Amino acid sequence: MIKVKTGVSGLDKMLNGGLIAGRPYLVSGMPGAGKSIFGMQFLWQAVAEGKSGIYVTLEERKKGLGQNFQVFGWDINKIYVIEAIPEIGNNMWEIRTGESFINMTLNLNNLTDTIKEKLSHGVERIVLDSVTTLKMLYHSEVDARREILSLIHFLTDTGCTSLLLAEKFMKERTMESFLAEGDIELRIIEEKGIKKRAIEIKKMRGTDFDEQWRPMKITDKGIIVYADEALFKP
Repeated sequence: MIKVKTGVSGLDKMLNGGLIAGRPYLVSGMPGAGKSIFGMQFLWQAVAEGKSGIYVTLEERKKGLGQNFQVFGWDINKIYVIEAIPEIGNNMWEIRTGESFINMTLNLNNLTDTIKEKLSHGVERIVLDSVTTLKMLYHSEVDARREILSLIHFLTDTGCTSLLLAEKFMKERTMESFLAEGDIELRIIEEKGIKKRAIEIKKMRGTDFDEQWRPMKITDKGIIVYADEALFKP
């Protein structure tokens, strides 16, 4: 069983060495919890290993992402960024993989075809930001479930290790949390008026893992997880 490092200090210890390679995983959390940072840090680990990855953004342009991640010292030009910004009113989306772009009918096949074109360039990791936005494009829960299941099958077939980023509120259980091979949740917890960042591995098939909430911080180097510390001290 091959494992890949997440690039998140402390998390790999919680995962007993990292994520099982070639599987799709869910990274969920409330807005501002650090999901996009987590996703890019995961891809930056691939860059550090001399490999590459794909960041699919359905929410923000590449320029904005570059500015956001520059503070961590991450040059997004070293990975493949696919902009797939939906134009919901027109049932179209604008897919951009560089300076050029094309307007396509809003369906999953057009997105997966664009991802396939990049797979021959040493890509071993994929991040989709976010599955929440993707689900909003469908008129019914049945359609959304079918397309998300199709997406997860596609990601598995690529042989890449993939992260699906998703918004999560309170104790909501989503269909993607059941379908993915693992579920990592980021949370902001308030205790006695003090906010703390925390991480929990809620599910991870095929491997042992630390089931406890652990404290984490977002620093100028990215996310750090304190795998040996309790979130709430007695």
